[in-house]
Amino acid sequence: MELITKQLIKIVNNNMEKNDKLKQIKELLKDYDENAVNEYVNYIYKIHIDTNSKGELTSPWASRTSAKKYADYFKIVNREGLYFDGIHITLNNRGIQYDYIAYKNKMLLAYPETKIDIQLVYEGDDFQVAKESGNIIYHHTIASPFQRSIDKIIGGYCVIINKRGEFITLLSKEEFNNHRQIAKTKYIWDQWYGEMAFKTLFKKAIKIHFSDIYENIEKEDNKNYDLENLNEVDSGETKIREKIGKDLVKIKTVEELKKYYNDFKGTSENTAIFMELVAQKQSELNSTKTDENI
Repeated sequence: MELITKQLIKIVNNNMEKNDKLKQIKELLKDYDENAVNEYVNYIYKIHIDTNSKGELTSPWASRTSAKKYADYFKIVNREGLYFDGIHITLNNRGIQYDYIAYKNKMLLAYPETKIDIQLVYEGDDFQVAKESGNIIYHHTIASPFQRSIDKIIGGYCVIINKRGEFITLLSKEEFNNHRQIAKTKYIWDQWYGEMAFKTLFKKAIKIHFSDIYENIEKEDNKNYDLENLNEVDSGETKIREKIGKDLVKIKTVEELKKYYNDFKGTSENTAIFMELVAQKQSELNSTKTDENI
């Protein structure tokens, strides 16, 4: 009986501490939209009490985070013009985590006219891409729409079109796995591989073309990655680009590019980078000769 009483006292004390913290968070955020703050506070309460099948807290770090820190997280997201919904923007023991929907929403805030197409390519799909005079031309035929297992993924693409221009970013399955290996939250990749692949594609696209509007978001989200190893991955990609680039600079005609493509399309160290650079070269050649394609 005494043990049960002690446990009840501990539960009551913990609940009182939670309630005090929630009140403090609300007070610190009193100048912000009340409905947004209430939803955020409800999310904070939820991560304090959620348990797994064994009855263990799923976020033990939550109780160690101060009310001020929670308020600061809310303010950081608010400054980006985004809504902390606890779904697409969440918290973990490293801080704020954004999914690819949050990244897309930020793009639409900056450029409302933006068209975004993010897709994964699977074995058997027919995917072709080219860029002519700044315009993205791509074709994707899905071979087996209801047989799309992770092990069949061969890569993915992200197309972004707005007043800044038209951009396409390609990543191979190997590149997805490289980023998975350096993630500090590998369990998320294990459970939601497709969603994380989309986010990786979008992060790579904005790093190249829109880094100015994502500077603060990237600063927070990169806490979920081992940046030292991430730099090694980027360095490896750079070397592959340099290697393919040295081959392409020697090519002067569409016929030569056709032969190079057919000879090496299945042997390149990185298919996505190979396709991207060949498409760029084709666009250059087609600026003077537009009636031939690979």
